[in-house]
Amino acid sequence: MKSPWWHGFFLLLPLALLIQAMVIMYQTSRMCEHQELGYFFLAVLGLVHWLMSLMLDQHATSVRTKCFNSATMLATAGAYLVTNPWYFLILWTASSLPQILYFRSHQSQARAVYSLHHLVSVIFLLLAFNLLRTSDANWQLGAVSPEGGAHPWGVALLIAAAFLRQGIFPMHLWFKAGFKTKPFPLNIGFYLGNLGFFLFVRAILPLIEAHFGEWSVGILGWGIVSGLYFSNMALVQKKIRSGVFYVMLAQFSILFCGLEAGSVTGKVGVLYQFLTLGLAFGGLIACIYLLESNLGELEQGRFYGLQEENPILALFFLLFSLCAVALPLSMGFIGEDLIFHAVVERYPWIGLGLIVTAAINGIALLRITAFLFRGTREASTDGRIPLGLAQKLALAVVMILLFGFGIYPGPLIEQFLAFM
Repeated sequence: MKSPWWHGFFLLLPLALLIQAMVIMYQTSRMCEHQELGYFFLAVLGLVHWLMSLMLDQHATSVRTKCFNSATMLATAGAYLVTNPWYFLILWTASSLPQILYFRSHQSQARAVYSLHHLVSVIFLLLAFNLLRTSDANWQLGAVSPEGGAHPWGVALLIAAAFLRQGIFPMHLWFKAGFKTKPFPLNIGFYLGNLGFFLFVRAILPLIEAHFGEWSVGILGWGIVSGLYFSNMALVQKKIRSGVFYVMLAQFSILFCGLEAGSVTGKVGVLYQFLTLGLAFGGLIACIYLLESNLGELEQGRFYGLQEENPILALFFLLFSLCAVALPLSMGFIGEDLIFHAVVERYPWIGLGLIVTAAINGIALLRITAFLFRGTREASTDGRIPLGLAQKLALAVVMILLFGFGIYPGPLIEQFLAFM
């Protein structure tokens, strides 16, 4: 059943955020000014939400769900644009609250796990901001506290809060609980536009570079351990969606390694890859949801043979999977190449860990693709997944972006350099 015409408001909202962010970035680039990083995150947030809404609108039509999703998106968007730590804390908290309402009555344990993790992250942020403001009463997000340095426990608590929100091992259980909710692809936007990674880039990284450079190798090591753990977990999951989500967690863990490599090359690669992963995994998760909406929950270990009846969906799923793990001529290849070069030049052994993580992730996604689309379909029910014009358009837009900026990365790299 199609959504009423007025549901288009929920489609125009992320598009408006995307246009606003792109206009502001274009204006600042024309004036040769240093660009505010929040607008880049805002553009990614708007783009991913808009494309996922296009792909899923016919299936995820609940007004309640769309209201929760929009509230989360607006709170997250506001947090990208503030520098006052207390305003940021309020928006950080507000952006996590609507997700709690997704849980159903029989998911009380999952709700408790999700709520507890985010409550702890709020407490960590509150303590961190108090300690950092004690060191420097004028401290703002993005400042490096030049007046006598930053409080080490304040920075440590900031890192813990960011890792909690981003779902870095072993603080990822809230995310595992969160994807049990339905519809899971809309609340996944909560992760793809995650404030944990933004906090790390916007506030933590400047503090580490200015005062705690010796911490970099520890954070980088934590990132690669997290990536290896998640990539191996993806191979042993029973559910298709769980396998994809663990690969996504592993790929995002790699981004922290690129940030801590200590070079402009690594940072540009991280921004490039952040956009890439948002597009690739947004498309992957949307495809899984379209399949599960028609066929029920899908499991690894059996072949569904869906390719014959769904050749377009099978092709897109394969291409999204390959783009997520750095297919040559795609955006992922550019981003991972920049990150790997930056890490290997400084920490060769950790760089080797990144390569192993990416290889395992590729194997995991190819296994999932084979389980879904290869083999012979034995079920008597119709396995065709209907794709409307809007859904085909959204899938095509994502693919054009992934390969367009993979073949011609120069304009996007120049844009990212303005954030350095």
